[in-house]
Amino acid sequence: NRKNILRPLFEMYSKEINDFLYYAGYKYQVDIVEEEHTTDYHLILKHVDGEGVIQAANEHLSFGERNAFALVIVYVWCFLRMIRYLVVLDDPISSFDGNKKFAIINMLFMGKHSLKNRTVLLLTHEFNTVIDVIYNMPYNFSPAPKAAFLTTKNGVLCEKEIKKNRY
Repeated sequence: NRKNILRPLFEMYSKEINDFLYYAGYKYQVDIVEEEHTTDYHLILKHVDGEGVIQAANEHLSFGERNAFALVIVYVWCFLRMIRYLVVLDDPISSFDGNKKFAIINMLFMGKHSLKNRTVLLLTHEFNTVIDVIYNMPYNFSPAPKAAFLTTKNGVLCEKEIKKNRY
């Protein structure tokens, strides 16, 4: 039953979701509330500067903010569906600035409830973040992350591993 799963799941991940929003620089928090006189719940979005509950999020949020919330939904969905084998993320970070990229990487791979015990195929054009993960943050991952640069030559896919050299 979805109702029985949603509330405990949100309570388990609400800190990570709200921490992500804070560290990414978004002035929003999410909460789950029970509707009056029912057993139904719904997710609400609040502005932290006291503007109250956002009623029409799609009209209020920028394109980037909607992308960030889409990532949050995918994050929770992975745990709701208990995805254990392979998570494919198609360029979730390249449209964000530096602090948002770090917040996304932190939420997805370093938090208490993260994807770190799953196989994740992250496709991106954002080479600097890949370099950061391989060169500056490998100790945050177990096992150490692997990355490759993919190209095609004459219709043949070529892969070059990106490694941290000690030279």
